[in-house]
Amino acid sequence: MMSQCYCLLKFMFTQVTYDEHSLFVYGERIFVFSGEFHAYRLPVPGLWLDIFQKVKALGFNAVSFYTHWALLEGEPGVYNASGIFALEPFFDAASTAGIYLIARPGPVSKTVEQSSLLQ
Repeated sequence: MMSQCYCLLKFMFTQVTYDEHSLFVYGERIFVFSGEFHAYRLPVPGLWLDIFQKVKALGFNAVSFYTHWALLEGEPGVYNASGIFALEPFFDAASTAGIYLIARPGPVSKTVEQSSLLQ
């Protein structure tokens, strides 16, 4: 096991490779067991480490997350990544817990948008 955990998002372009079987992180073969967590749904950064520790205790080694772009850019051209929208505390909590992050950035969250259309 790696002695130090790094978020996949931060180092993926230089430290993550793959073959036909799995990913390698810093040369170590890993199999990704991933859950899902959306920071903006729990806008209390002080709780994120606890969530990641519980995810780790369940046997997962990664968490997939997406950013809801409409929340980060409420009006065109105005980007807000401060307060509850800051991702650095989210990355730090995952790293401290030993969890890899898999980012799924996008302009909108289709599941959220589609479910709101059903109402």
